[in-house]
Amino acid sequence: APASLILLFDSCTSTSVLLRLLCFAGNLRAWRPSAQVAEALRRKQDSLYCVLLDSSSQLHRKLPLLLSHPDEEVKSQVARLLT
Repeated sequence: APASLILLFDSCTSTSVLLRLLCFAGNLRAWRPSAQVAEALRRKQDSLYCVLLDSSSQLHRKLPLLLSHPDEEVKSQVARLLT
């Protein structure tokens, strides 16, 4: 997954697209891979897992900005991801 995927997590992105992205990120975060699979995913810097969930992911800096989005559902999904 290209790192530019993070650019879609922006208030300028269509609300319907943003909601789908946030839902996908939430589902990916909820997934619990085995230790072996998680380690393999961490080694692949271009995996969706790393691009969206790694501790160095820029998504962690983008999400708080979306808490000021005018759509309540977006704010709710963002809050879920931040907790």
